[in-house]
Amino acid sequence: MSAPWWTVDVAPRAPELDADPVQPALRQPRVFPADEATLAAEIAARRAGFTPRWTSRRVDDPGAVMIDLVAAQVARAARVIDELPVRARVEVLDAAGVAPLGPAPMRAIVALEVSRSATAVVGVGPGFRIAGTDVAGIQVIFETARAVTVTPGALVAAATAHRGVLTTLELPEIDRGAAILPFGTRPQLGDGFYLGLDTPLAPPTIALGLYVPVRTTAPDPVALGGLVPAPGAPQPLLRWQIHDGHGWVAAQLLRDESAALTRSGIVELAVGRRWGQARVVGDTPRRWLRALLVRGRWDDAPRLAGAVLNAVPVTSGETRRDEVLEPIEEPGRRPRRYALARGGVVPGSLRLEVDAGGTPTPWREVDELATAGPDDAVYVLDAAGGQVGFGDGVHGASVPDGFRHVRAVAYRVVSPSAAVAAGKIDTLVGSAAFVVGVANPRAASGPVAAEDELDTLRRGPRELRARRRAVTPADYEVCALRAGGVRRAHAVAGYHPGLPGRAIPGVVGVLVVGEPRDDGQPPVPDEQTLEGVAAYLVANAAPAGIEVVTAAARFHPVRIEARLVLAAGLDAGEALAAVARAADGYLDPLRGGDDGDGWRFGAAIEHAALVRRLLATEIGGRAVLRAIAHLNLVVDTVRSLGCQDRALGAHDLPWPETHELIPEEDT
Repeated sequence: MSAPWWTVDVAPRAPELDADPVQPALRQPRVFPADEATLAAEIAARRAGFTPRWTSRRVDDPGAVMIDLVAAQVARAARVIDELPVRARVEVLDAAGVAPLGPAPMRAIVALEVSRSATAVVGVGPGFRIAGTDVAGIQVIFETARAVTVTPGALVAAATAHRGVLTTLELPEIDRGAAILPFGTRPQLGDGFYLGLDTPLAPPTIALGLYVPVRTTAPDPVALGGLVPAPGAPQPLLRWQIHDGHGWVAAQLLRDESAALTRSGIVELAVGRRWGQARVVGDTPRRWLRALLVRGRWDDAPRLAGAVLNAVPVTSGETRRDEVLEPIEEPGRRPRRYALARGGVVPGSLRLEVDAGGTPTPWREVDELATAGPDDAVYVLDAAGGQVGFGDGVHGASVPDGFRHVRAVAYRVVSPSAAVAAGKIDTLVGSAAFVVGVANPRAASGPVAAEDELDTLRRGPRELRARRRAVTPADYEVCALRAGGVRRAHAVAGYHPGLPGRAIPGVVGVLVVGEPRDDGQPPVPDEQTLEGVAAYLVANAAPAGIEVVTAAARFHPVRIEARLVLAAGLDAGEALAAVARAADGYLDPLRGGDDGDGWRFGAAIEHAALVRRLLATEIGGRAVLRAIAHLNLVVDTVRSLGCQDRALGAHDLPWPETHELIPEEDT
């Protein structure tokens, strides 16, 4: 055979990385990555905004000298901080207002069962507690996210109407592989979907859980905010009606989380008390409702995998109430930090009061105390650690003297847990009249683990720049991490993921990478995560009028075919496994790339960089490879020959598959 193409002796050196003594393969992110020249340039760039009359460009200008001096001092302090252990650097970020993110709650839709002996509809308020069991056998508490009115009975009949002709449908059991076409194969204006209820009561409102089949592909983009609808075909509009025993009358649509049956969600209707029984389909009287297509169209005919009555969203976690905070003593000064009884606080859930002389006064949570005035009754929250920080009388009001006078009116906590499968939320913890059971037809989304220290260090510098406000696309990326279920995000101004190739003013496209999965598939977020990210950005970060469109990042499967010359004296199986791990780590969208911070969105796979990374593989400090005789890349099932780089889409990522690595004899 011919001589190897690439050997350790001639391989380019791998880039220098900051070693991590615990995880040597990972680069330790720096808290302040800027050098003196970069800092000086940033300060100079801000000069016009603060001192517009300063126009001197002389090198020996005293102001320019001061800029260089400040940049040198800050860079020196930054180098000292970046030499601290990981834990200490996390504490520095915490002091600057960037605390580690705690676990995010799981979300699910449950159906409440009401006894048929109920004599009236039942109101279930927010915070109603139920419980489930995760895959590890540990109980997980859930609470209802909002109030719902429930009624005895069930959905028992369905039909579709095309050009006035009714066809009976058999409602499938959710996620049993079957699905129906509620509007037929080619929906037209005026077609309808009918549902029949077997219920002895006429409820004033009704909550339906509608489930579309589980997608094997990425969910559709989710758009929120904005003032003008995106260009394109008009979106489908459904008109809901009920049968009052004599004819069809309008029902008021209160909520449609299914987006006209394009995704799983809850539809809530106000139907009044005129809802009668009629024989619309079959000989048995039912309470019937229907949805008519009155405008727009679907790209594909909607499919329905099942429907349930009395649906309500729930989130994992537990609400704690009326809790006195304990002061954290600090030598030499009054306490400014107080501890909650539990960490893992759900952001935005804490309502806090301080008794300033007999009258409890609510205090407000802010992102940072640096911009607060001396009389502002504000605090900052370390959600993961369960600690509350107050001002010093200069930046934020200080806590007045007192005893047991800082009280949490209410807050929610979530504990780390494993996944909760379908049907495993089945226990009533709270009680409501005539509510006798609960079930979740589909698995809860999540869980989302607490942020580890390295992720905090990666996020910290960007968080300090953004300050939870979205101005540049990079700000949207870091703010999206706070929504839960997001490991990485990529924002592009003017980009609508549902309308590629068109620049649309007022739109920010955010491509989301979800939590790692256990089934070997790419970390594609589900539709609930996309909706949560869009809602969080619109409500907390984006300027008014900006439309945020979230979508799953696109992944390209990548396989390496290589013939390898192994170092002498190594076990071939162990050596090949180490090379495969190195290849997977390099191509990992979350931890890969040249710097270990995740593959750069849209970056090409460079053949030379991949070879260099594989040749650097070691076991116990010893090189695994002597040479790489041959290497091909297979991307999207297309094999590249020779030393070709492989380009991905403009905003796409690789996903490593099982590689084909063959050992060769050294000749």
